[in-house]
Amino acid sequence: MELSVVILHYNEEERIKRYYKRYLELVKDLQRFVDKFEVILEEDGSTDRTKELLKKIASLDPHFVFIPHDRRLGKGGGLIRAFEVSRGDYVIMLDADFPVPFETIVKIYEHLKKGYDIVIPSRRHPKSQTEIPGVRKAFSFLFNILVRVLFGINVRDTQVGVKGFRRTVLKECLPKHLMGLSMDVEIIVRAWKKGYRIVEIPTTYVHGKGEHVNVLRDAFKMGKDVLKLWTLLRKERR
Repeated sequence: MELSVVILHYNEEERIKRYYKRYLELVKDLQRFVDKFEVILEEDGSTDRTKELLKKIASLDPHFVFIPHDRRLGKGGGLIRAFEVSRGDYVIMLDADFPVPFETIVKIYEHLKKGYDIVIPSRRHPKSQTEIPGVRKAFSFLFNILVRVLFGINVRDTQVGVKGFRRTVLKECLPKHLMGLSMDVEIIVRAWKKGYRIVEIPTTYVHGKGEHVNVLRDAFKMGKDVLKLWTLLRKERR
């Protein structure tokens, strides 16, 4: 299996209804560029109709793999479970609001095949074009500064919801401490410390509607999480 595309879902009923056609379009487009692939629809113990809608989508094409859960695992736990089920040499994580065009997914795949270990379509790349609410953009900028100062990594966008990984790298760098919205930071920091090749590429990015994030509340929690991670990783090195 060449490629696994993983889409994590938690209470995404409204988004699924809004972007329903995108799931099938994704499969159709991937068939033009990838010989063997799968699209894993991970469902994280939702309390709305997410399970029902994803089950219906999964029945429409054999490339879909549906993974439902009865309890909440968190973003990190959901990714770990999806990775355990996945079979691809390359794994691309994709948000349920499909914030980047298909061309970006192809570029991620191409960069992974060239030998890069992690490929990030960065919203802060000078050639990127983005549509992001001002408050969210400001908090994201400040959060990235905190991450870069704490861990000394030269990655400008750790939190974009679309990323590509070589399977071997993701296996070594899956989160152990952060299972929520900050789990991306732990993956990238672990990969950076191990010397893996991380590249940020330009993209068009449109912030989706209907997200569950409360910017102020979650920004505070994510800040606490990365401080906790900094402490725990220092203990790991002792």
